Amino acid sequence: MSLGGDPWVVAAARESSSLGDCNADGTVDATDFACVVDFEQRDVVLNVLNTLPGDLDGNGEVDFADFLVLSVNYGQDFPSYRDGNIDLKGHVDFADFLVLSANFGKTPGDVAAVPEPHSWVVGFGFLSLVVFRRHRRR
Repeated sequence: MSLGGDPWVVAAARESSSLGDCNADGTVDATDFACVVDFEQRDVVLNVLNTLPGDLDGNGEVDFADFLVLSVNYGQDFPSYRDGNIDLKGHVDFADFLVLSANFGKTPGDVAAVPEPHSWVVGFGFLSLVVFRRHRRR
């Protein structure tokens, strides 16, 4: 990646990278999802990885693997974005599911915000898991 000779561009890129590099390994990557604590850090990592909120593994797409992580951790208290705490409020709940479902099957290049026909399947599956987990606890 060439930043050119403009010192302001180079400084801005370094500042942005250090902000997203919360694990201090010198690189902004998907491993930084484990330690982001605010939206600014999260959004820097999302932008560097060119992905959307809900992409928990940083592979560039909000997909079924992300849904499985969120569903396994639903109702738990996790400070980590990578564990499904998409809104960074300290627990995995329905608000996190809504963010994931809004971006499910999408990549940053997708411009249409029309729900996919298969999104009802994901919603039904999620609700089934929640009902099953609650029923199993009794």
